[in-house]
Amino acid sequence: MDAPNPTRSDATTTPATADDDAAVDYSNLPPDIVADIHARLTHLDRLTVAAVFGAAGHSMNPEAPWLAIPGGETTTTAPAPPTKLYSISDRRAAAARAGEAAMRGCFFLGGSGDGGWLVIADKRSRLRMVNPVTGAHRALPAITTCPFFYTTSWAGRGSHVNFTAGPFMRVRHGGGPPPRPPEQLIGTSLYTVTAGQVRQYVYRKVVLSAAARPGSYAAMLVLAPDLGAPMFATSDDPAWRVAPSRDGVEDAIHHRGRFYSITYTGVVEEWDRRGGGDGGFTSRTVATAPLKPDDLKNRKYIAAAPDGKS
Repeated sequence: MDAPNPTRSDATTTPATADDDAAVDYSNLPPDIVADIHARLTHLDRLTVAAVFGAAGHSMNPEAPWLAIPGGETTTTAPAPPTKLYSISDRRAAAARAGEAAMRGCFFLGGSGDGGWLVIADKRSRLRMVNPVTGAHRALPAITTCPFFYTTSWAGRGSHVNFTAGPFMRVRHGGGPPPRPPEQLIGTSLYTVTAGQVRQYVYRKVVLSAAARPGSYAAMLVLAPDLGAPMFATSDDPAWRVAPSRDGVEDAIHHRGRFYSITYTGVVEEWDRRGGGDGGFTSRTVATAPLKPDDLKNRKYIAAAPDGKS
């Protein structure tokens, strides 16, 4: 049987929504048929298929890493160029199919390990899950679902986000008094930024669970260095909860059903959702590395190797 011609990946199509595929049942397709379809497609179309078939419960092979490159800002004379997706394995670029309004002027903060979803923050620092292939996008919980953040609005000055640093730092340090190094910018008083500055001074990275989708996800929000703590939210508990981390989280990934992070002191931790009523996340140390004083000033990253080891 001749293979069908793959759809052109650089074509612009009408953005889809997360509910467009609900009327079609893909769950009964045999796994070998799904794998055969997936193997015949180009990079951008493979991401589309992974998003649709993953939502139907099929296990898809992990996609090779790819980059999302924003197209720029809209001007008075021309609309913003579309966001480009660049496949590292295929060495090809394609235009994202997400609607311009969903990604215009946004910060990219992370995404899911399978490459299906990105997390963006708009000009008011609202967090959204965006599928750049299908165009689907859904809101993540607002930062103000965490009790240490709340908004105020003043006439002529716009909306501001207030942060109660003292109670936050006590939770971050497990209930004890937090140490305060000389370079720490945030003390124990009220800290206020504009809504648009939250994405610059509060957010650092968002990591989604593998195969995340709007109705089923777990998210880890890594905060800026002065705050240091991780926060977690899930689809069945859509509110950001601070997790204790005395050393602070510098980078994180989702790997084999768990969140993993590395602290500013080089400790690798595994995060798990504990039982009980509050549904919070706790960590355990899985690796340590002695660091020299100069090493503490260097950026630290955590990644999963091609053989699956982190």
